[in-house]
Amino acid sequence: MNKLLIIPFLLLFADSLFSQRSQYSFDVELHPTRKSLSVTQELKWINNGGATAYSFYLHLYPNAYSSSASVYMGGRVVPPNSITRMRFTEFKIASAGKNYFEPLLTYPHAPDSTVAVIDLAGYGGVPPGSSVDFRIKYTLRIPEAYGRFGHSADQNLYWIAQWYPKPGVFQNGNWECQPFFRFSEFFSEFADYKIKLTLPSAYTPVLPGEPVTSVKENRQAGKKTYEYRISRVHNLAWGAVREYLPAAAKYLRRDGSTIKVSAFLLPYNDANKNRALNAVLNTLDYFEKHIAPYPYSTLSIVDVPGNSGVIASMEYPGVITYNTGYFIPDYSLELEKVIVHEVAHQFFYGIVANNEVAEAWLDEAFANYFTTKILGEYYPPEKSFFRLFGYYPVPGFVLLQQSEIPVIYTLSSFEVPLLAYSLSRYYRNPEAGSLSSPSWKALSWQHYTALNYSKGELLLHALERQTGEKEFLQILKGYYEKYAYRHPTGEDFWNFLRTKSGRNLEFLYNGFYKGSGKGDYKVTEIRRAKGSVSVRVERSGEGIFPSEVQLQTTGGTFKMQWSGEERVKILKFKTHDFPISAEIDPERKNPFDINYANNSMTVELQIMGSLSISLKWFFWMQNFLMIMGGLA
Repeated sequence: MNKLLIIPFLLLFADSLFSQRSQYSFDVELHPTRKSLSVTQELKWINNGGATAYSFYLHLYPNAYSSSASVYMGGRVVPPNSITRMRFTEFKIASAGKNYFEPLLTYPHAPDSTVAVIDLAGYGGVPPGSSVDFRIKYTLRIPEAYGRFGHSADQNLYWIAQWYPKPGVFQNGNWECQPFFRFSEFFSEFADYKIKLTLPSAYTPVLPGEPVTSVKENRQAGKKTYEYRISRVHNLAWGAVREYLPAAAKYLRRDGSTIKVSAFLLPYNDANKNRALNAVLNTLDYFEKHIAPYPYSTLSIVDVPGNSGVIASMEYPGVITYNTGYFIPDYSLELEKVIVHEVAHQFFYGIVANNEVAEAWLDEAFANYFTTKILGEYYPPEKSFFRLFGYYPVPGFVLLQQSEIPVIYTLSSFEVPLLAYSLSRYYRNPEAGSLSSPSWKALSWQHYTALNYSKGELLLHALERQTGEKEFLQILKGYYEKYAYRHPTGEDFWNFLRTKSGRNLEFLYNGFYKGSGKGDYKVTEIRRAKGSVSVRVERSGEGIFPSEVQLQTTGGTFKMQWSGEERVKILKFKTHDFPISAEIDPERKNPFDINYANNSMTVELQIMGSLSISLKWFFWMQNFLMIMGGLA
């Protein structure tokens, strides 16, 4: 096949894989003086869910900030300047070619109102292949950023995310439409979007996709209107910035086409623009080499000020956010890590669109895994540092601190291993739970990240170490191609892996995906007998990981495979040599071993006794000769 035709072919083929293909049209105006939006939204939803839809589920995410009774707030008080709620002035639907009518909205998780349900049974429902049309008008107060939606304190940034009524996912005759949970994220259908956006002239829009008309300016009113279109995405987020510096770069795909990368920078962070843009370009390059080219023509990144809730470090189709901070030295790679991670989400979440509410590891762990791979390929090793008073980064390593004040520390510079952060978070919470359990059930942010970011990433690296890097990347490439623009599950991933790897990886599936996976392997004894050396190995915890056991002797190296299943196992190596050391998993294929320090043991050899006697003999002989020399 002609390589120039691969991308268009894949996109055309992907059209047949959409479980839905909704069509949105927005007419939106931003009112900074009132800190609000006025919105007219039209939506055509086509039922490709395999059964008649007798009800319709909608996400109303902004209502999470309406009161402390929402699932998201969980009893916490919403700051007064951050309270908001969708206010509908018109809400009509037309089903199966019928006239528009005003439906009754009910809230199945009341008092939470982030999910609304419409009963369509009395109207015949929406049969497979049929559609339902919405015409909605509403106003929405834009809060001072508390979560991921709102404006910065100085109002130089308005970030509008998860802001519109959005259908849940209807597949196999069932709706997947969960309330807005504190830690988990989102799940929605692919769609085509058109948006007409009116802003005050002082603001610049940040929008994914391509402009479809020239800018229309009303100088008398001090407004500008923009029209954009983006297709084959499952979310639309946008921003409006003021007093920002624009920057741009182009990524040249291998077929000769280009991607326009736009950056919107805070003025005091202009010196870091090349770092930010290069992080995007490196990520796009890595994915094109190993997985797939980025299929859209634009990608925007937005530098978010620190006084903006949790708007920063978020991913949306065609646009990401990050926070540069005031002190972010090159050696820390902090800036690069965030941007690479969020751009990686354009592929795993953006195109391979798993259910983030239920299985967050399928995108967070994948983004972490690729971040580690990309940093290792394009950047020098990260240097250790700590923050003085939690603020200024200082090269070195803290051994003890009290209230963020270093008490015992070293200013020596160390290279930080690429998996150090995931390992440390996993070690702090090795039994945070099972990756196969619903992500929204996480008890805390620490458990959520330890499980879905860190343990998930370690699982992917463990799989790579079992199959080999080249083969594993080929498997991930195939997985991406099969599930692009679809909603795969964790079981889909494992079934694909079983088919393509040709290896028995069930110990990872059972112990570290379905189970908690905590485990510790250690060498506890080395004993020499006539014609053999016995090595005693032990396992604690429930994580079973087959490993190689290596014996080093005066005559060479011996290896033996251990299933890792027994709590205690004695392995006998046939050799007449003296043992020097023994080690479990010398290639470190098991990242889940919570204590590498006890994986090996060194023997005090019998020859050491002979050497000790010899040294003592030489000591006394040396003294004897010195005395004799003095007498002479």
